[in-house]
Amino acid sequence: MTPGDLIAKYNSGERDFRGEDLRFANLGRIDLRGVDLSGSDLSDANLNRADLRGANLSDADLSGADLRGADLRGAKLVGANIVCAKLVRAKVRDAKLVRDQRYQWPRDHDSWLAPQR
Repeated sequence: MTPGDLIAKYNSGERDFRGEDLRFANLGRIDLRGVDLSGSDLSDANLNRADLRGANLSDADLSGADLRGADLRGAKLVGANIVCAKLVRAKVRDAKLVRDQRYQWPRDHDSWLAPQR
C-alpha cells in the first residue's frame, strides 16, 4: 500500500491497516488518529509530527522511524520495535508500551524527550 492509498482510505473512514508494508513511507504531519497499524512495517518511515492519538501500533516495526513531535497520546505500542526510532518531543502521555501496567512511561516522560540544550 502506498502512503497516498492509506491517506485516501483513512479519509474515507477506514481505520484498519493491520500488517501493511509502509517502510520508508512519508506520513509526516498527517492526522491518523485511531488508526490500527498493528503488525505493520513502518521501519524508517517519516511520522514526524503525525497525529497518532489512540492509534494501535502494537507489534509494529518502527525501527528507525522519525516520530519527532508525533502525538502518541493514548497509543498502543505493546510489542512495537522502536529501536533507533527518533522520539524527540513526541507526546507519549498515556501511551501503552508494555503489557504489564506496572511498567509505563514515567510521569516526567515529556521532559526526557526534549532536546538537550
